[in-house]
Amino acid sequence: MPEWTENLPTASQVFMSPKGSMTSQTFVKYLDHFTKYKAPGPVLVIFNGASSHFDANIVHAAEAHEITLIVSPATQLRNFNH
Repeated sequence: MPEWTENLPTASQVFMSPKGSMTSQTFVKYLDHFTKYKAPGPVLVIFNGASSHFDANIVHAAEAHEITLIVSPATQLRNFNH
């Protein structure tokens, strides 16, 4: 994983699941890290609705950090990736 950590901004963190894909556990870690740098108050996060990305732990973490989650089908998010 060293190649993933090279040349990142200060305070960046890299989390990887054993299979290398997003899991609910890595998404909660992302939300915890994101919260340290977001503007005060509520924010909106839009993410794809793959079942591996969504469970009660994510909802609880988002609520605790004033994050509103919008779940979108993965096919709809491809337009945001450009």
